[in-house]
Amino acid sequence: EAALYRVNGPVNLVRLNELIDQTDAEDLRFRPYEPSWPTGRLPRGKSILDKLRTKGDVMLHHPFESFEPVVQLLREAVED
Repeated sequence: EAALYRVNGPVNLVRLNELIDQTDAEDLRFRPYEPSWPTGRLPRGKSILDKLRTKGDVMLHHPFESFEPVVQLLREAVED
C-alpha cells in the first residue's frame, strides 16, 4: 500500500503508453491496423472520377477504409 496514493482529479492514462516500450513481448501488442481499399465500390486501377460521374456518390468509412481513394480523386480532379 505504500506505492498507492490519491490524486485530485482523473488519472492521466496516456502515461501508460510508456509501458509498451518497456517490453519486447510482441504477443502483448496489438497489430498495426491497415485500412482496406473499398474494392467493391471502387475497383483499383479505375478512374474514381469516372465512377462518381456514372454511378454517383460512394460512401467511404474512415478510418476503417483507406484514405487513398480520396487522394486519388483529388489527383484526378487536378488533371481533369
